[in-house]
Amino acid sequence: MSEKDPSLVPDARMAAEFLLIRMRQDQKAAAELIDTVLDNPNGPGAPSIVSGLLNVGTALVQMLAEARGAVTDDKRTMAREILRGLPDDLAQ
Repeated sequence: MSEKDPSLVPDARMAAEFLLIRMRQDQKAAAELIDTVLDNPNGPGAPSIVSGLLNVGTALVQMLAEARGAVTDDKRTMAREILRGLPDDLAQ
């Protein structure tokens, strides 16, 4: 997400909303609400939602890499390292 693309904003906004829902509610209630949105034929659609979540995830990992001191090209390397360790971090 290094280049600004205004077409990504609605997808990212939906993804951020899903994350907020997940953080506010218990996992089951959030899953039910998200399923409702995914099943809505007039909704954004799963590809758009997944794309938004990936874009938000990319931005967050890059921000985390920056917060840990990475600069320029280092950000991608550190972001990959963070992602490789994420499953273990979540399991703890």
